[in-house]
Amino acid sequence: MSGIRINKFVKATGLFSRREADQAIEDGRVTINKKLATIGAIVSEGDVVHLDGEIIKPFNTPKQRKKVLPPAVNPKSKQQRIAYQKANKENRRHKK
Repeated sequence: MSGIRINKFVKATGLFSRREADQAIEDGRVTINKKLATIGAIVSEGDVVHLDGEIIKPFNTPKQRKKVLPPAVNPKSKQQRIAYQKANKENRRHKK
């Protein structure tokens, strides 16, 4: 992994916006591997980032989500279309 910019990393923690992260870096509040961070520094996967002496980690790692969708109806398939229409008619009858 090539890494990401420090301001994007700090923003990913949810503590600051990107501009506020830049300001914190300029103020000397952020360190990477115990060295003072500069704007535009790159954070790699194994680096330890501190903000005001405390270790920070980004929390918005992407997760795979399963899509829950109703089964698709192929409008060209006459049997599926008829079954779908019958099911809808029966549902309407029971709701009344």
